[in-house]
Order: sequence, then structure tokens, then C-alpha cells
Amino acid sequence: MRLINFLLILLAVASAFGTFPHSFKFLPFASEDIFHHGWFLILLGYLALLSGWYVVQRTGRLLREIRYPTLLLSTPIQPMGPPKKFGAPFQLIPTHKRLIVKIISDQRYDSKIEKKTAAYIVSAWKNRWGIWGGALIHMGFSVVFLGGLLTFLFSDVRDLMIPEGETITLSKSQTKMKLEKFAVLFNSGEFKPENYVSHLLIEKKGKITRKSLLVNHPVKIGQAKLFQMRYRVEILSVGLLVYQRGKTVERIELAPKEKKALSQVPLLLEVNDIIPDFMMNKEGAVASRTPYFRNPAALISIYSADEPEKLDRTIWAFPDLVSHDGKEAEEWSFVIERIKKRYISGIKLSQDPGVPFAYTGFIFLILGGFISAFVIPRQFMILFKPISEGGGTQMEIFCHRTKDIFGLQRDLSVIKSKLSGALEVPGA
Repeated sequence: MRLINFLLILLAVASAFGTFPHSFKFLPFASEDIFHHGWFLILLGYLALLSGWYVVQRTGRLLREIRYPTLLLSTPIQPMGPPKKFGAPFQLIPTHKRLIVKIISDQRYDSKIEKKTAAYIVSAWKNRWGIWGGALIHMGFSVVFLGGLLTFLFSDVRDLMIPEGETITLSKSQTKMKLEKFAVLFNSGEFKPENYVSHLLIEKKGKITRKSLLVNHPVKIGQAKLFQMRYRVEILSVGLLVYQRGKTVERIELAPKEKKALSQVPLLLEVNDIIPDFMMNKEGAVASRTPYFRNPAALISIYSADEPEKLDRTIWAFPDLVSHDGKEAEEWSFVIERIKKRYISGIKLSQDPGVPFAYTGFIFLILGGFISAFVIPRQFMILFKPISEGGGTQMEIFCHRTKDIFGLQRDLSVIKSKLSGALEVPGA
């Protein structure tokens, strides 16, 4: 038991360490890498084997005890007080069987009376199925460890970044998945999103289906489970209207960090930065109020065609033309006509054959813990045998070891008192 307890503590510590974030630097390897070491696999297998073997042995013994209740005689028992003697002849005990059974059943015990050589044995028990608590707990450990082994050997858990319009093939299957559209869902009038949704096109064995993957609403495809985790936005291009002293000059389409010359004027333009939700704080620093495209702005750099490497000026462009009362129009200004963007959905793919075993093991652990804590078996034995001198009968009560010894003693005190009165035990 000391070795087993040490190994269980070691497993718990190793598993807890494996949940630490990447930034936690304690050993030369990453925390989650501990689950991929051979010694962890050997530890899981060893504990699963030990737990399973204990369950097999324990189950066989419990089944024999259920089939033969009088096996109490071969298990550790202890007498409950000194023997009681009464003058009723031993031969009359069979006539009191119904009375004895009733007195015992009044305390909610089942009982069985058997005739042995020169003795009658009454075996009584309550909460018999409570003996399965320990076996169920060990069964739970065994199944959980087995699930851990399957996860270690056969699981495939990874992050996927899928751009809109692209298709990937799920590993270990012929299933193809295409991200048709990604959307951020807002409640009307609110700035915070309600949810994110990936509209997926699934092709499996020639059959095409469409599924919507949302946060906290995973999608299952065969043995694989998909979770919506994150997203990012890729800016493909910005469409600008170019104004010279308030008059439209031309339209131009620019990719981020791309320099392009105007066709009508000897200038080069470049989009340096794009702010989804433009704001300026009290110190004059530019920032984005939210990550969502509500009030986008683009920082435009202007270069002379004669000196394309020399920056002339930078100007912020917005969806509308910015003007100030009483001030002449700027020589150059820009309006964002459209921003062409593409969403990239971050999806976690999980194919883990150990998960059903882990949940099954947890159910066994919970059930076994409940039974062990609240369904405590009680067993005792009453032995009637003749007294050689005087022709009377002697009654001895033996109890089986139990966690609720005080409750058993209380029940036996009541049963002993009633039997003594009913059988007219002298001195009772």
C-alpha cells in the first residue's frame, strides 16, 4: 500500500505539473511534455494493471460472500459481550425461528438460519451491496488509467487555423472540411460580441453537410470533436478615394505595406497601419477601442515619385472625409471606400479515444465513493448451542468488522435485549 500510495501521489504531481502554462519554467522541457515521456506511460500502465487485478480478486471474493452468507464464519469476527444463557431447551429453537427473524428484520436486517452440528447459526446482514464501494473505486481508477493510456498512445489534439474559403483534410479520416464563412455575432446596439461562428462545409464519404461551430457549442464529426477557440483577421487590401484640395482625383487599391503610384499625380502611396476601431487618448496616442471594425482608420504614407524611399508625410484616412470649419482643405486627403479582409478561424481538433474511458472511470469513482461513504454494510452472527449442564441454551453474538461499529453496536443492543426478553434469558 505504501508503494501504491507513493505512485498515486507521483502521478497526481506529474499530472498537475503538466497543466502549467508554457511560461512556467521549472524544468528544461515544457510542462505538457511530461505526458509524452515513457516513464509516464509505464506508470499509467502499471497502476491500471494493479487496479484491474485488485478488482478481479475483490469481485470474485464478494460474489462468493453474496452466494454464501455464512462465510462470515471464516472472516474476522469478534464477540459482542459475554454469552447469554436461558433455560429453554435447545430443541425448541426451531419453534422460535419466526420470532427470531422478526426481531432481526425490525432493525432492517435480512437473515438466514442454518442448522449446524449441535448448533443453530443465524447470519444477518444490512446494506450488503455496500461492500462493492471499494471495488467500484478501484475499477474507476483502472478505467481512468486505461483512458490515459489510450490518450497517450492514440490521441490527436491540435490547433487549426483555417482561412475563409480554404479546405483541409482531417487526419486519420477521409473527411474534408471547408470554412465557408466566419462571422462575429453582435447583439443589436451592443459593442461586445455575443458569439463567434464558423460556417463549415463537411464532405465525408461523398456526403456533404453544413454545420455551424460556435463558442461552447462543439461540433462532432465522426470520432473528431471541433471547438471554436479564437480567430484573427487578415487584411487583403484597402480601397481608397484620393482627394486633392477636396476634389476627387482617383481610386486606388492597396495591400498592406504595398507601395503604388497614382496614375494622375507623381506620388506613391503606402498603407502603413490599419486600426479597426480608431480612438485617440488624452495624450494623443492612437489606439483601437475594440478589435472589431466599427470605426476603421488607415495610416497612409506619401512618397514622391522622384524619391520613392523618402517619406513626405503620413495622413490618417477614415470612412468619411474629415474637415474642420474655418480651415482650408488639405492638399491631400483620403477616404476609406472599403476594406477587403478575410477571417481565419482558430479551431481545436480533438480525437481522443481515451475520453469515454475517462468519463466512465469518473462515474465509477463517484458511485464507489458515494457507496463507501453512505452505504456501510453491517453483518453479525448469532450462535445458539446447547448447554451440557441443565439442558438450557446459550446465545452468543459475533459481529463482522465494519466502519460503522457504533451503529452496529446500537442495533445489536436492541436485538439482544428483545431476544433475551422473548426467550426468557435469566438475568436479562
